[in-house]
Amino acid sequence: MRIAALLVAISIVFSSISAFAGDVTAAQGVIRAQEQAFARDDAAAAYSHAAPAIREIFPAPDIFMSMVQNG
Repeated sequence: MRIAALLVAISIVFSSISAFAGDVTAAQGVIRAQEQAFARDDAAAAYSHAAPAIREIFPAPDIFMSMVQNG
């Protein structure tokens, strides 16, 4: 019984680590895409990757890009 519980615990830990790694990879992809959009001066593409809370503060791509460029 202890072995079964240990195996279940180990599988839960490893599945959590795997899911976390996938989340990190996805987040890195979004960040990379937004950086590329900034480099191209593509406000619409950069804004499309912004978090919802950022979109609430900066309701349009041009306002968002102005904040990025001017601080």
